[in-house]
Amino acid sequence: MTKALSVLYVDKSSKSADAERVLKGANIEFQRLFVRDPAYDGKRVPQLLTGDGFFDTLHDIGWYAQIYSQAPKK
Repeated sequence: MTKALSVLYVDKSSKSADAERVLKGANIEFQRLFVRDPAYDGKRVPQLLTGDGFFDTLHDIGWYAQIYSQAPKK
């Protein structure tokens, strides 16, 4: 069974490979990602995922990550 998680918090210091491994292991589907970045004075910057549950890049804050969620097949 897939756990539904509407919001995922990831620190800028988190490694994309670690985040990917955790998400795949927990079989989590998520729709929104917030990134805490000191450059934004601790404010959370929302990043929306595409419909297929794939989160690609954070070019707007100069940080790259690849995070995959296992969305349920329809």
